[in-house]
Amino acid sequence: VPPGHPLAVPFARAVASLGQTGAELVVSDAVVYPLAVHQSVPRVIAPWGLANAPDPVQVAALSRPLVRMALGMPWIDRARPEEVRALLVAAARIVCPTYALERNDGALESLVAEYAKPLGKAIGRTQKKALSALTSRLEEAPGPTVEDVRALVRCVGQTELRVAFLLTGDLLATLDDLRASDGDYARAAGTPGPGALAATLRHPLGGDVVAFALTETATAIRREAGTIWTATAAPSD
Repeated sequence: VPPGHPLAVPFARAVASLGQTGAELVVSDAVVYPLAVHQSVPRVIAPWGLANAPDPVQVAALSRPLVRMALGMPWIDRARPEEVRALLVAAARIVCPTYALERNDGALESLVAEYAKPLGKAIGRTQKKALSALTSRLEEAPGPTVEDVRALVRCVGQTELRVAFLLTGDLLATLDDLRASDGDYARAAGTPGPGALAATLRHPLGGDVVAFALTETATAIRREAGTIWTATAAPSD
């Protein structure tokens, strides 16, 4: 996007906060929610309509794919848990060929075989060195279950929303962004009132970010980041 685009400033702010120097922003009518694409140049692809959202919602929406980039998982929101599991196992087997063989899982082995060759080409020397440092632990560790991977994906989602809250200081805007990206949450918490609050607190991502927002840690980080908002007292008559 050009410098004068409505999303340019909130994107630049999120990039600077998360240290994702070099990331570019693209807008497209082919997406309904911002996606992270990490090829030769890391990019966030955002929908045109995001430019009409309030500034805190824009920052929340743009920061979440940048968090996935920072975690090295720009694709994780678009993959099934079974696919994530197979990718992790295939990566581990680059340095530990026997990893997760005890599972004797035909569906897993089929996906691992499919991903092994392209993953081997994609992983560079730096990544392989990092994997090699884990070899002894991988040799002793059991292979992940699908539930383990679902927990990992859930933790990534919780991390995204926590960061979105820290960068905006606006819990309602953060939950509005969750509503835009999660159809189940949008349906459950769509009507304002006690039911919406209960649905939010039960949701694995919504409930987590609400609880996190109330912690001293979140307040301390917001104070450091400059996203603590204070009310100005009204002048007395």
